[in-house]
Amino acid sequence: MSEKAKGIVFILVVFLSGILTGALLQNLAEHYWLHRGRHLPAAKSSEASERASMTEWLRAELKLSDAQAEQLNTTLDHSARQYDDLHLFTEHIREDGRARIRAVLDPVQRARFDAILNESKSKTKQRGIRSGR
Repeated sequence: MSEKAKGIVFILVVFLSGILTGALLQNLAEHYWLHRGRHLPAAKSSEASERASMTEWLRAELKLSDAQAEQLNTTLDHSARQYDDLHLFTEHIREDGRARIRAVLDPVQRARFDAILNESKSKTKQRGIRSGR
């Protein structure tokens, strides 16, 4: 491999490492510092009832002890909170992207862009697709 190719590979590795490190640190910062002390609800009631049904089904199918069923509930609650955190994180990414798009647009384009987003949101709600919690 030529010196030039090695240099390019090195720069790409450093760049990608920076991206991964930045993403990891941002995730850690949001999860451990920004949301510290904030307790998300484990889940909405329908999700909680689905989880209870799943627990009861697994309890019967796997013949779980009371202790195992409790550990399963704890695990499912933890996973639900992680999904909530992930949702918040992805919403933050969406908002950041929208802000960057708005920064490129002139006022007329920005107004149309916002109208498109609102139309999309209302169509999503009409179809019953959950776009947020």
